[in-house]
Amino acid sequence: MLLVLLWLCSWTSASAWTPKQVSLAAGSQADSQVSITWVTDDPRDDDSSCAEVALVQINGPLDASRVRSLKSLGPGLQVVGSCLRYSFASAPELHGNYTSGRIHRVRINGLVAGSTYSYSLNGDPPGTTRRFKTLPASEQPDNPDPQADDPRFPFVIGVIGDLGQTTDSEETVRHLDADPSLQIILHAGDMAYADTESTRWDSYGMKVEPLSSRLQWMVCPGNHEIESDYYTGDCFQAYEARFAMPAVQPAESMPSTQQIGCMHPFPFRPHPGRDCTPSIFSGKYDWGNSFYAFDAGPVRVISLNSYTESGPQSAQYNWLKEELEALARRRSATPWLVVMMHCPFYSSNAAHQNEAQAILMRDAHGFEELLNQHGAAAVISGHVHAYERTHPVYRNASHPGAPTYIVVGDGGNREGHASQYLQRPSWSAFRE
Repeated sequence: MLLVLLWLCSWTSASAWTPKQVSLAAGSQADSQVSITWVTDDPRDDDSSCAEVALVQINGPLDASRVRSLKSLGPGLQVVGSCLRYSFASAPELHGNYTSGRIHRVRINGLVAGSTYSYSLNGDPPGTTRRFKTLPASEQPDNPDPQADDPRFPFVIGVIGDLGQTTDSEETVRHLDADPSLQIILHAGDMAYADTESTRWDSYGMKVEPLSSRLQWMVCPGNHEIESDYYTGDCFQAYEARFAMPAVQPAESMPSTQQIGCMHPFPFRPHPGRDCTPSIFSGKYDWGNSFYAFDAGPVRVISLNSYTESGPQSAQYNWLKEELEALARRRSATPWLVVMMHCPFYSSNAAHQNEAQAILMRDAHGFEELLNQHGAAAVISGHVHAYERTHPVYRNASHPGAPTYIVVGDGGNREGHASQYLQRPSWSAFRE
């Protein structure tokens, strides 16, 4: 058993430091990198170190009597800690101004692939421990035994979309939590359905913590993450602040002046101005948590943003093209490509049918062509509050070897199920 205590802060009152909304995320190399994020009520805003984790690698059952504090990073481990908080303004007649708790984040590098770790956080009640397991090595061992099974398989991914915070949402989380085979979660956008009521981000973080604190939970932006600030038009602020995806470089965004004065009342009622979570959106939010990629065992996962620029001159398009070309050069080592985005390229549901965000990205901007050319196995999306799986499809026709498109927008959110379907096209394999 290896105990590593990551000392990055000084202590303050226990109640202010009690960790909440604990979540894990994979690094760009998920077999050796994990980020841990949590929220406290610590009122300080100084720039001193602010995150501490006790980390134990477990070989066999955890023997609590052997756990002791070591002021050391341990062999091969590197850690980066940071803290932040953000402020957001909703319409005064709706939810008004909000400032988040202190968001703590630690990124740990140098972990052992396929290993179980026990961890606790600064401020945890005595005896509190949580566990996570790093993903299997991304590549096969050198000179593998040809008679032995590839240790990376089977590899099991949980996929969800449009989760929200209803009793149905809670049932979805319980169902995933009860599956011992899951190794990672892909969430295809629309997480909390905060819809500018920012305290709902906090309640969401508490609801998913039993699962998000033990499995790496990877997300992509949906329209309910746009959440434009009432006064500035700044978008995606909560999404960028609360999650720690493996960023290629720091986020770049521009306020959407068209969104100034937006509202999103729920239940919906007519209101002046634009909606704060529009399905059709013209704005720029690149890098950061916007789009990224990582290795997960035998899978290369690429996460895209349906709500930023995607034309041939855009950062997202050119990054994706370079990412796919680099993957092609090592495809034998990473045989599977899975892509995640919010807006589906293929759906036979009446909801969001032929919506401009998806059609423009798929056809005019050539994303379908790129994904087909580079052999994507599956494309996961949400947005439509239903489930549908296609046959391998390319250019609106079944095509062997093309990607399979899967819509998983039935996570349980408060807007309800999209039950109206169009006549079934030949490429639709299953829908409900």
